[in-house]
Order: sequence, then C-alpha cells, then structure tokens
Amino acid sequence: AVDIDADFRGFECPDVFVIGYGMDLANRYRELPYVGRLV
Repeated sequence: AVDIDADFRGFECPDVFVIGYGMDLANRYRELPYVGRLV
C-alpha cells in the first residue's frame, strides 16, 4: 500500500461495499447510473 494525498475527492464513502458507475460485483451492477451500497 502507498499513502498518497489526493488533490481532489469526488465524495467520501464509509467502509461498505459500493456498486454502480463502473464498480461491480462479479460483473453485475456496474451499469447503474448511481453509486449504491450493497447490503
């Protein structure tokens, strides 16, 4: 792991599994037009 300081941040997210906007679970949910939490 490498520590970096980002110049910009889109949003902060708690330590949960998120899906949507290209983030997926086994190639599912990546096409969602929003970021959601998988419960």
